[in-house]
Amino acid sequence: MKTKTITFKTKNDIIKIDCELISCAVEICGSDDCLHIEKSKHSHIRVSENGGIVKIRQTRKPFFKKAELKIYIPAFCVPDLAVVLNGGTVSITRGIYGDLCIKSHEADINLSHCSFVNADLNCENIRLHCKDVSVRNALDCTAVNGEAIVDDSFCMQPDLRFKSGAMGITRLKCRNGYFSADCGSISLNLKGYKEDYSISSFTKYGTCNCPDTNGGKYGVKVYTGTGNIIIDFTDKKETALYGNDYVAEDTCLAREA
Repeated sequence: MKTKTITFKTKNDIIKIDCELISCAVEICGSDDCLHIEKSKHSHIRVSENGGIVKIRQTRKPFFKKAELKIYIPAFCVPDLAVVLNGGTVSITRGIYGDLCIKSHEADINLSHCSFVNADLNCENIRLHCKDVSVRNALDCTAVNGEAIVDDSFCMQPDLRFKSGAMGITRLKCRNGYFSADCGSISLNLKGYKEDYSISSFTKYGTCNCPDTNGGKYGVKVYTGTGNIIIDFTDKKETALYGNDYVAEDTCLAREA
């Protein structure tokens, strides 16, 4: 793929990357170099910068090849990221960012090894994959049709709501979380002990393996209309052969202890 590279060397820090795209594959990642942007030729993408805000606009959809856009952000920049697109993919990795906002008709969103202050994902159709992601405040994700796979992440206040779709969430740490799917199942694996959480779960036409609990310092609410709810925890208290000990739920870890 032939690309054109645009490099920005500004006196002021870049405070925001603002993208309005029609159809594009977007990659955003950390860099040891200065801010630079690569765009595929004939992508009809225009880039400008003013007052610390980089604006990226796609004027029309390419006829033959899918447009590709790569944004490399240096570590000393902590910009807000805004991406509006009709359809495509958004991949963000290896960096510390401010607020993230993605709005799309249909998008594959991949977040890995990165952190945000807030994250707002609003798509009609979404496939969300998160691994080793930290959101200091609120993570809001809403979709008509959705699929979410989240692993080994921290979100202070996650709020995931799908009309139709499933969620598979493992090793999540949160303070107050809400997860709902009108049609679809939710599997939720939380970091810590069951006693750490106050759980409120309800399914209208399905099963749930975890009854409501009170007294935990963290709160989680889970709802499904037609679908099942499975909730478990990374740690648990068990009775050992010679007394009571705290042991990991992973049997391999228990054998190594």
